[in-house]
Amino acid sequence: MPYKGTLNVATGDFSSIEKKDEIVMAPISTTSESDIKSQYIAQVLPGYKIAAEGKANEDKNMLQFKVVTKDGDNITSQNIYYVTNKSVNNALKDKENINGDKDSDGNITMAQGKHYILTITVGKTAIKDITATLVDWTTVTGEHTQDNAYLTFTNSFASYTTSTNAEHFDLYRLNDASNTISTDGSHKVYNWGTGWSVDNKATLNWDATNNKWTTNWFFEDNKSFYHFRTVGQGEPGEDESKTYTTRTIHTDATSGDYFDIEAGMTDGRYYWGAPMVGKELKYSPTYGYDYSDTDHHLFYAIGATNSNIHITQLHMLSKIRVVLKTVDASHGGVNLQSGGKNTTVKITNVFTKGKVNMGNGLVTAGTYYTGNDSRSSVYMTAPSPFIKENTSNLETNEFTYFIVPQKLVDNDDYVGLEITTPDNNIYYVVKKLSEIKATSVGNNGTQEVNKPIKWWYPNHSYLYTITLKKTGIENITCTLVDWTEVTGNNQDVTIED
Repeated sequence: MPYKGTLNVATGDFSSIEKKDEIVMAPISTTSESDIKSQYIAQVLPGYKIAAEGKANEDKNMLQFKVVTKDGDNITSQNIYYVTNKSVNNALKDKENINGDKDSDGNITMAQGKHYILTITVGKTAIKDITATLVDWTTVTGEHTQDNAYLTFTNSFASYTTSTNAEHFDLYRLNDASNTISTDGSHKVYNWGTGWSVDNKATLNWDATNNKWTTNWFFEDNKSFYHFRTVGQGEPGEDESKTYTTRTIHTDATSGDYFDIEAGMTDGRYYWGAPMVGKELKYSPTYGYDYSDTDHHLFYAIGATNSNIHITQLHMLSKIRVVLKTVDASHGGVNLQSGGKNTTVKITNVFTKGKVNMGNGLVTAGTYYTGNDSRSSVYMTAPSPFIKENTSNLETNEFTYFIVPQKLVDNDDYVGLEITTPDNNIYYVVKKLSEIKATSVGNNGTQEVNKPIKWWYPNHSYLYTITLKKTGIENITCTLVDWTEVTGNNQDVTIED
């Protein structure tokens, strides 16, 4: 602001004008409980140009102020607010006594003998839209509503394949607070291990008209930076009168807070979501969906913003699918269905329980999870109808089961498949299961092409096609479909002990 110069008393003109980067305004009224407003005044020399929208310096801050809330002598919150040139210009440009001060571009030059009164209403930024933009400023003739938002960022929501809006989930936030007020929104921290409690769960409301979720949250001050996470709610079961249930978040200050997951015939709605940063949906057995401690794929703590907060929600189980084939009897084929009995498929030596880390989505299974969980065997859900149409009893439809993500080989433990036909022939796929190589990998997959499939990863669907003959098992292929596609090569397999 111009604040000092030489006045020619004959002409009324100023010369040798000096400027200051900052002029502190003086209070001329006090705030009371019944009249919540304060007034401030400053006298400056004429000549300051209030830039119009779309012109140079439009986003330069003309005014800055801090609101400090106290409880006695203790500061409970601090918020910094900025008002740009274009905001002031928009509030003044239609006033009749301003017209002579505007140039052809709409810029307003502050003139001698004029008293500029700006009424500014301030408030906290509401965290309202989970998949839409938070409310903007509202400009009304000479008045302006401002909030404490200063951060803008872009999530990678559009880079992932999505379907409809997620339903029946809980939304959590964790404050990763800064020690100082940030003026540029930078607080790139990832302290999300513990503190996810029911007190940090939002009250969600669905806005059907605008197709978005809203919350009861605000960005409380400019020191508050939040990590956001979603967790799918449990299904109500067969009783339709029951409601979807909130999952229990367990506190673990050492390894990170988590919720439990378990294998089963359905995905169990074991979903987890977070804001992503525009990279592939890679999963690390060490860092989960954050991928690494130097190459973060999850967004850092988010400060007061009007930008969209997009949550990408993922399946935390692995979907296993098996199709059985055989050949005609003259070439050593077997009966997939006979005498009212069907072939069965069992997943063997597998962990069926685990946990999901709230901070990074890391899945931990078995003894690494509870310390006393043992491996077991589970029967896959048989297809219905059992035999694929028009295949003459030579191919089944898909067996399915949802498994806690885990290694297929862990020291001397092998996850395998056990297939039993109606004539009591038993086929084992044990070591061969972990030797199948991926011949192709779809977008956002963790599995590498031409590498053995030694992990069942979360959010991956695996389709195994196995041809049974009396001499053993051959022509094993594997495709990861639906979520992330991986195609396995053909393999000749013999019966194992």
